Amino acid sequence: MTGTNQVPSQAEAHTIRFYLQELVETMPPSVSDTRDQQALRDLLSPARRVAPELLAHIFELCLPSDRSESAYRSYEAPLLVCQICSGWRQVALSTPQLWNHINVVLPLARLAPASWVLQINQASFSSLVWLSRARASKLFISITSILSGESNLSSKMWFPAATALVARLLAQYGRQIERLSLELPIPCTLPLLRSNCPSLKRLKILDYGAWYPTTDDALQHVESTVPLGVGVAEQLHDVIITIPHLCVKRTRLPWAHLTHATIKYSISLTSCLILLRTCQRLHTLRLHVEGSMELSTGIGPAINHSIRELGVYGHPSESGATILDAIEVPNLKKLIIGDDYDLGSLLSFLKRLRRPLLSLSFKNILWMPEEELVLVLQLIPSLKELFSNSTFHNHLLEMLTPVKDEDESTVLCPLLESVELRLQLSNEQVVDFIQARSATSHRSLSVARLKRAHLTFMSPHHRHESWNWDEAAWIQKVAQWRGEGMDLVLSDHNWENTPFNVVYPDEPEAEEA
Repeated sequence: MTGTNQVPSQAEAHTIRFYLQELVETMPPSVSDTRDQQALRDLLSPARRVAPELLAHIFELCLPSDRSESAYRSYEAPLLVCQICSGWRQVALSTPQLWNHINVVLPLARLAPASWVLQINQASFSSLVWLSRARASKLFISITSILSGESNLSSKMWFPAATALVARLLAQYGRQIERLSLELPIPCTLPLLRSNCPSLKRLKILDYGAWYPTTDDALQHVESTVPLGVGVAEQLHDVIITIPHLCVKRTRLPWAHLTHATIKYSISLTSCLILLRTCQRLHTLRLHVEGSMELSTGIGPAINHSIRELGVYGHPSESGATILDAIEVPNLKKLIIGDDYDLGSLLSFLKRLRRPLLSLSFKNILWMPEEELVLVLQLIPSLKELFSNSTFHNHLLEMLTPVKDEDESTVLCPLLESVELRLQLSNEQVVDFIQARSATSHRSLSVARLKRAHLTFMSPHHRHESWNWDEAAWIQKVAQWRGEGMDLVLSDHNWENTPFNVVYPDEPEAEEA
């Protein structure tokens, strides 16, 4: 038993203590413990006597922080703790929470075609064994296929095996699945249509369409005729769909019961209006819309009173009504505009809101005229959060900076609490803006305290005008604002090794755009 991680039983521990006591009584006082005696004492260590319930909880805390869609590794829990000793392995195998997440990866791109089906069948067997240890726990399942040009061209070789894998998992554990992610060609998801998933709350389906090696029109025909959906899923409220040529009318999803929906590939404006009219419980909707349409005189815009967060991506056409012209979302609180926008449509949409808009983001728009952003912000004095990855100059900061003894009504966004912007340069105007909205400023009660500021300085042509990062007064100011509780991140896009970055090595990273 010595030299192992085995835990002695109560009887064995009593025998070891009795034996050690005899050794102590028979050995001279001047003789220290031998190596064998120390090994026996180690067997009685309190660490070996940890209660199984406590040990199981420790194992749960050792699980990887991100278990969403990455494969488990042998040097991570739960596989690692099963390799220590038989006692730990027994505790791990009897702890359902260690096994209720599984990420099945089919690395076909790295395998020879002859082994594709064998690999999928092995993954099917292993996943069933893994999930059997979860017992009655709610399950979180992800299946990801890593494809190549060869596997796409020869998709008929492995489609049946991948479809059977999905079918087996759904047949045996469909009632326990709470989250399901399928990064597979749409034909492999057909078992979903016959499944019974009463606990399913979130469904993610991703298919880029590369498996169909013909023209885009042919792919559109196939993907629009292959049904997409789920059989029984009374609790499903969140869907993320990334497939080309999605036809909303052909899907079999409980749209009327959804609260969160994300559609990452382009859909037509007509499909978007169908969604908005159908999904009257939606809280969050993010979608990619292409094209425009002519609104008929007798048909009004699609109205949805439940949406609080709306993300609209895509490039509006130069003629016809855009998505923002064709919808009414009167109770909106957060708006995300991505890729491009039509200024007239955006201004008109903001004027039609009935409740104060609290958050506005412009994403993937690298060039936005400063005067256009000012026009937008003038319509939403209620704004608390502002994000943009366009690059602005000092004019915007000046309008966002409250000035003492001046009319506060002229300040843009007086309630602003969080801002993430790209600026041309760092200079005194940045200091004035942050200081005027800091906790210790003598601002009006109508101007909110800035709690979060993530500012990136972009221009390499204005370095001679920029603030000296290494100046003691500047560093002291930054320390003061952070000491007041402000989440302050200042970075220079062009200077990787500034003294500022050396002074503050623990700088938190900005949120991912």
